[in-house]
Amino acid sequence: MSTLPTRSVASKWLKCPAIQAGKCAGTIANKRRMATEAVPLTSKNKKEGDISSLTTGFEEQVRKSWNDLVEVLKVRTEEVATKREAIIPQVQSSDIEANTVPSSSIEAVRRTGVAVIRGVMPKDSTEALLEDV
Repeated sequence: MSTLPTRSVASKWLKCPAIQAGKCAGTIANKRRMATEAVPLTSKNKKEGDISSLTTGFEEQVRKSWNDLVEVLKVRTEEVATKREAIIPQVQSSDIEANTVPSSSIEAVRRTGVAVIRGVMPKDSTEALLEDV
């Protein structure tokens, strides 16, 4: 029957110079920061792509700009909810070819960033394609 060594790990641990100097992790000497404590960022702990220093001194303007954006988004979201699919402008391909797209349609495309182009393919061709699906 084998016997396990009876020597205590604690005795080796207590002889460690770092432990004796109070510099080993887990001692009160090495105070750990709480997650709620503010830690000033330095160049060594910033990650690549961190742009937080660009807004230093402009916090109030950034906050105002954000609040303005939120208000615009509220209005636009309400408009989309009200108009639903009618918010997407529809343009005839023949109008595009003839350069006769109404200015109201052009403005709607600029505003929404999207458009449905009608009349690109003959109706019988599109119906045949849909039957294959």
